[in-house]
Amino acid sequence: MSHPNPRGRGGAKGKGRASSAIPSVDEDGQEMGPAVGTGTSRRNIIWEGTRSHRTSRLIAWCKANDDAHIKLFSDSGKDAKEQGRKKKQSGTPKETYYLQLADAVFSNDEDPEVRLLFQKDRKSFIKPVQSRFGT
Repeated sequence: MSHPNPRGRGGAKGKGRASSAIPSVDEDGQEMGPAVGTGTSRRNIIWEGTRSHRTSRLIAWCKANDDAHIKLFSDSGKDAKEQGRKKKQSGTPKETYYLQLADAVFSNDEDPEVRLLFQKDRKSFIKPVQSRFGT
């Protein structure tokens, strides 16, 4: 008779833990993104629900900055050929574009604490922007 493995399918420690599969949510049940800031001023960035204006600003920036958008999300030779144009390549690091995106989204954020955190450490907002795009 076989006995169930208490560690999940693979038997390796740490695999199959419920805590790693459950996303962090705020008090309204909205999924939270990566945290920014440090210590007691650390905040998770929320993109949905009452904070959907952040996603709207992110999309608006991408629409207004077509070249940067294409360079950020890789321009394939196939897509360029189908659209009758040359492939766009960037000599600028992607981090520069993500920082521009973060500025468009967070420099005038409705949450004064987030605005202050952005003013103190703009680069810490790159990761939440990247994660919003799944990159």
